[in-house]
Amino acid sequence: MVDVSPSLDYIEELLSKPYWVIDALPVQVPKERGKRFFAIEPWLIEGERGLELRSNFLKVVMGLSCYYNVVVYRGDGAEAVRNPAPAEIERWVLEDADMLNLLIEGEDALLSIPDGSTCMALYNPHPQLLVLVSQLAAANGLFVWQSEHVDQRPVIRKATIEDISRIAEIHVFVKRLKFWPIFKDDEYSFKDVQVLTEAQRYADPSVLSNLFVYDDGVVKGFMHIENSEIVNLYVDYFFQGQGIGGALIEYAKEHVPVSFLWALECNTDAIRFYEAHGFVRTDERELEDGTSEYLVKMRRV
Repeated sequence: MVDVSPSLDYIEELLSKPYWVIDALPVQVPKERGKRFFAIEPWLIEGERGLELRSNFLKVVMGLSCYYNVVVYRGDGAEAVRNPAPAEIERWVLEDADMLNLLIEGEDALLSIPDGSTCMALYNPHPQLLVLVSQLAAANGLFVWQSEHVDQRPVIRKATIEDISRIAEIHVFVKRLKFWPIFKDDEYSFKDVQVLTEAQRYADPSVLSNLFVYDDGVVKGFMHIENSEIVNLYVDYFFQGQGIGGALIEYAKEHVPVSFLWALECNTDAIRFYEAHGFVRTDERELEDGTSEYLVKMRRV
């Protein structure tokens, strides 16, 4: 195992670099055909077709690992692994099918494999590495093309009323996915927490004025700050592991006088994330309302 903490900022930096797409499709789908693509994409990635596609991704990863040392960061928050055994890589790519980021040592490059996608992304490759990956991709029925969004930088900005439905959607679905397994409270997760209800709450001017979104053409994450507290920070499940949460919290540290937050004590992934971004646990604890789980206060160093 290797310590992931010193590399988190480095990973996030690489995720902001120019990237090339390793795809089942030969060129980027035009924006005006986006709706049609999203209608077809589930067919491309489901069942045996999806397994075959991820098998091709796996062959590229295995081939790349013959030439370079790699450090694998998994989307489930597990510790990073340097040069994992082939059987482990196979399980992560084919069975777990979770987000994977592979740091390519000595190249300042990163190979990212999203969950449920027709493509991988290679960030900041040197020419020799790009040629090698292109050859590996071609040998396995994949195409490599440069993203047209290379020069577009995501922005973190104040939320507007037009963002509310998207913010509420992110809040509800991430909260259900993350917290229902902990609390197993069906009534709260699926009756009390509703997109419309959350949208109405976030649309309140006193709340809206304290919301910030991560926007790269699509709002992919947001945070709610009150006074000096980070009240909420959520990233859409489909875009987790791409440095968005880190970008939001670093923005808050630089532009908003945030000094503390509360996190579920049992949510070790969140606590490790906040620790990596300069927050430490304190001795303050309190019960989450209506549950037997404790919240722990974390303060900024």
